[in-house]
Amino acid sequence: MKSKFYMYGFVFASLIALLMYFNSKKTYEAQAREIDLLKTQIEQLKKDCN
Repeated sequence: MKSKFYMYGFVFASLIALLMYFNSKKTYEAQAREIDLLKTQIEQLKKDCN
């Protein structure tokens, strides 16, 4: 009985960890795209001011 409880707990914790990993990966990728976009906008503004 205890071993089943520990097994289900381990599986549940593993699924939560995978969910957190993939969600954070998507967030980091979105932030990287936004940073690149902002960099290009800053470069364009610098060119326009000069």
